[in-house]
Amino acid sequence: MNIPPHIKPNYKQLQIKFYKAENLPDMDSIGEKRTNKECQAFIVCEFVGKKLSTSIIEMKSNIVVWNELMNIPFTYPTTSEKIIIKIYDNDLMKNDIIGSLEINVNDIMNNEFNNPRFINIYGAPETCSGKFTNLMNENGEAGSCWKGRILVSADVSETTEPIVG
Repeated sequence: MNIPPHIKPNYKQLQIKFYKAENLPDMDSIGEKRTNKECQAFIVCEFVGKKLSTSIIEMKSNIVVWNELMNIPFTYPTTSEKIIIKIYDNDLMKNDIIGSLEINVNDIMNNEFNNPRFINIYGAPETCSGKFTNLMNENGEAGSCWKGRILVSADVSETTEPIVG
């Protein structure tokens, strides 16, 4: 999207706080019956060409607690309104994507995320494989299986000194 020259961009600061996730699947034991689910979860947040990650946290009692804040500066109007959030299980060989979701930055600017709220995570069914599995895991709108939920709040403010991280 090209911004017309007569429109002056405003500098904004996006702050997203990731509190916790609940009921994430055990990606290491698909098809097995375990009494204690295992997951070493982390979040990757992508917006306007920036990609940030949370710490890797071990799930305990079906809950992962991050309490981490991400800062992403951007200009408004922006070329993209979608904030893409992907949840992964950390593994030695290759990280497994659990699922994903999208948040529209305009919803944050309209104060819909000022208070913490749960957002559902969707992806492919655990027994699914093939070319559509990644599509379903990486695009929450295409996912057909509930994979848990995350508690998040977010805010956008004006800025003259952007912060990344």
